[in-house]
Amino acid sequence: MSGTGLSLVFLADRVSLPGINRRSHFMIKRILISWILLGLCVATPQAADLKTLQAKAEKGDADAMVDLAEAHYWGREAELDWAKSMEWAEQAAAKEHPVGTYRMGVQHLLGQGVAADITLGQQLINLSAEGLEKRAKEGDHRAQLFLATLYNVGLGRLGNVTKGREWMEMAAEGGQPEAQYAMGRVYHYGVGVTKNPEQTRKWWSRAAEGGHVPSQYNLGAMLLASGKETDQIQGLKLLRQAVDAGFDRAERTLGTALLTGAGTKRDDKAAFEFFKKAAEQGNVQAQYLTGQALAKGVGVETDPAEAAVWLTLAARGGHEGAGVSRANVSRLLKAEQLLQVRLKATRFKAEPSMATRKAGAGLIAAEQNFLASLSFEELKKQEKQGNEDARVRLSKIYFEGWRLGREIIVPRNLRESVRLTTELAASGHADSQWNLGLFYRMGVFEQKPGSDRVYIIKKDLESMAKWMRKAADQDYTSAMVVLGGLHEKGEGVPLDYAKAMEWFHKAAKMGDAQACHLIGLAYRAGRGKVVEMDKTKAVEWFRRGAERGDPQAQHDLGGALAKGEGVAKDLAAAREWLRRAAWQNERTAQFELGRMLYNGIGGEKDVVRGAMWINLAANNRVSGAVDLFLKIKDELSPVEKARARELVSKFTPRKEQRVVANAAGNLAKTQEAAMRGNKEAQYQLGLRHLNGTGVKRDLVEACKWFNLAALQNHAPALKEYEALSLKMTPAQINEADKRVSAFKPKP
Repeated sequence: MSGTGLSLVFLADRVSLPGINRRSHFMIKRILISWILLGLCVATPQAADLKTLQAKAEKGDADAMVDLAEAHYWGREAELDWAKSMEWAEQAAAKEHPVGTYRMGVQHLLGQGVAADITLGQQLINLSAEGLEKRAKEGDHRAQLFLATLYNVGLGRLGNVTKGREWMEMAAEGGQPEAQYAMGRVYHYGVGVTKNPEQTRKWWSRAAEGGHVPSQYNLGAMLLASGKETDQIQGLKLLRQAVDAGFDRAERTLGTALLTGAGTKRDDKAAFEFFKKAAEQGNVQAQYLTGQALAKGVGVETDPAEAAVWLTLAARGGHEGAGVSRANVSRLLKAEQLLQVRLKATRFKAEPSMATRKAGAGLIAAEQNFLASLSFEELKKQEKQGNEDARVRLSKIYFEGWRLGREIIVPRNLRESVRLTTELAASGHADSQWNLGLFYRMGVFEQKPGSDRVYIIKKDLESMAKWMRKAADQDYTSAMVVLGGLHEKGEGVPLDYAKAMEWFHKAAKMGDAQACHLIGLAYRAGRGKVVEMDKTKAVEWFRRGAERGDPQAQHDLGGALAKGEGVAKDLAAAREWLRRAAWQNERTAQFELGRMLYNGIGGEKDVVRGAMWINLAANNRVSGAVDLFLKIKDELSPVEKARARELVSKFTPRKEQRVVANAAGNLAKTQEAAMRGNKEAQYQLGLRHLNGTGVKRDLVEACKWFNLAALQNHAPALKEYEALSLKMTPAQINEADKRVSAFKPKP
């Protein structure tokens, strides 16, 4: 989920509703998130001329400033531009207009047009509450809408859904389509009221008449499902209106109606066209339907290769049936065609419409959280029956605790977490042996306010080393790296550089990226008689770690290339490795990359991106970065400063898939589990064959195991499968596919 989606969930989590059961609490949360996602906090000028508004705003009219801010915020009546929205909102807020203050708060909260600042966002929204209430009581329907949101979400006011609904209904009666949509959902789900289909239809009808796309879709789908001919005709009309706005769900639903002849004459060709439109926007269900239509020749000529592309995308998006369908279609293709399928799927980029983007996908996380909380009791039953997976999940839940907003679903229980982890570790569970080792490294304690710590597990490096060794003996590479570090420092085990290097090399041989970096550091500095200083070998190991995604290795390789230490000086290559490390949030790499870009070292000069990276490094308190940032600020033009600020506000670290080849157990256990169809074991076995860990390196066999795991929706396996396929010959791909077809799980 995106950062915006997470912020929206955070906003809804502010609700605290004593006396309301868990399921109702969740449904209220869901609706609140939907209100925000679907544009409830919107009130743009209905038909006002923007030039007239601009003129009024420039003369100091605060209402006009607010109208302009809202117009630019939502891209209605004006170009979508959050920076301009913030600019006009700030000017309105300076004139004590509460809507301007509210809009500023929302944008700070969600990081729109400005760096995200949750604390400041909440403060501004809280500050707007009194002014919004005053204007709401005076009949300002937009203020009523915003005030309802404050009551419902619990910002600026104590959470009070009843009052929120009252203000929302006033705004709805006043003609606000977003409020009308919200009231429809209130009656549809029965939030604080009895479910009432007639009221739902009434409010969604009013909102749909006002051009509210989600209302057009929801009401259209509801009427289509009624089975009544007159309702179905009206439903199809509404769905087409939502389709005209580009709403992906409406395209998919209309396609389904045309395919099945629900309320209309069956038209397979038109159905396929609507499926494909929604699929191109990234709608997973539509991608699956598009693939199925192409595979079976429904509404379009049969095209197995194109079908495989869409089914691959649907499988990647999590569609449960797409993996099997893709496998069936793939058997009809030649190796060269399969290669093209994978290339197309890898290069696919969804292009959602504005209507689809506004609908968003933020509900997914909330729904998953709710379902997880409901499954807690079932997990406990499974754990008592000896289910290892349930025990692992319970251990994690007890360690972290579980909340929905302010409601505690499962209180944190460190004693229970330690008990379960210890039992799992003793039974040979490698992940739990690793976790127990970490417990001994940190110490685990409980502490009540005003009381001393009560240790459940005291810090004990010897015990830590013991459990890390047990995990390492099961080919758990992260444990090998930790063990090597303990021997290097003499913590919990004797100081022994030779033993440290032995563990690092073992992990590196299995493909662990961090281990490669640590070996490089040993060669760069030397480790007494065990490892002689050798900067050439250091660079070789840095490169191995860098290519496997370790950000520190990427930084050190970039530094060596920039200085010509242990390798020929290559500033362009140095800049590229520093770029990869910087995007993974390696702070020093950000500073060094910024200097190279700003000064045109190793490539074209780019003062804006250079300033961006130096700014990020300064935010991370990298030595020298703050001073340099203050210096270059005076050298940049206002436009360059604005562009650099925008880049900083949009920065999100891009974690590369760092290779950590931790096996789920020893080789024999992994092979046995893989043959029984365990997707995690199949993935781990694929890694072994890819890296030659305990088995002969075999790309065809690796591809086979990755493919089998991917068919069961194992996301990391799918990534490895697609990446490996691009490096293989058509003959190798064909052989791997034959092995997949021949595979039969053992009982």
